Amino acid sequence: MPRARNTEKSYDSVARPAITTDESAGLTAMPDTPLPWYTWQISKWIPPVAGAMGSAIIALYARRRRLILESQAEHAYRPSEDPRSREDEEPPS
Repeated sequence: MPRARNTEKSYDSVARPAITTDESAGLTAMPDTPLPWYTWQISKWIPPVAGAMGSAIIALYARRRRLILESQAEHAYRPSEDPRSREDEEPPS
């Protein structure tokens, strides 16, 4: 009796990466320094950069808010300066 053919792929056949050598992947000269050291050299700059960016955003927001308040104060409605609200004029009859 002929054997049934298995057409389903197992998990192992899908999950296994292709086997390549270091030379074919372009990794011929690996450094002697461990990779966590390189990771730390980059990661140590994240807090200062984030702090500087946060400070810049806060400074820009404060400047923008100040300019808006100055503009609103300059163009504010002042009833005492409104020519239509003078009390010394007689109302039209």
